[in-house]
Parts: sequence; structure tokens; C-alpha cells
Amino acid sequence: MDTPGITSAAVLRLAAKAAPTTLAAATYAGEMGHPVVLGRDHWAGVVEAAVGDRGARPYLRAHRELVLLVPCDDVADGADLDTPPA
Repeated sequence: MDTPGITSAAVLRLAAKAAPTTLAAATYAGEMGHPVVLGRDHWAGVVEAAVGDRGARPYLRAHRELVLLVPCDDVADGADLDTPPA
């Protein structure tokens, strides 16, 4: 796992925002991180934009005005270690 500091509290905070139209991302020190919520209305666009290990990042950046930013500094550590699987 490359985001070991993500807690169930952060996941629950984002999950509470879930709806078909939702684009939401946790933030840490104002920067987008994990977890994210990708409502089903965005799935086709996310799949189209996903390249390599970047996942939904290009889609989220292209639709930044739609992304609900959810501060999670108080419940999780957003460090992304990008460690390859063993």
C-alpha cells in the first residue's frame, strides 16, 4: 500500500459526499490526495483519461472546478509513497 496514513475516518468523510455527480478529493495542507470519490457520472471520462499509474489524476485536474475539496489533515496522513508492490 502506498498511502499507509489513510484512515477509516478519512474514507468515511469522503464517502459521506458520494453521489452520481460527485467528484471529491481529500486534501492535506491544501493539496489533493487520497481518498477520492468518483461518482458514476464521471466513470467514462475517468477511464478515458486514465493512463499508466496516474489513474484519475488527469481527469480530476481537467475538471478541477467540479472537485469538492475535503480537508482531512485532522484525521489522516496523505503521504503517497508510490512503493511498487512486492
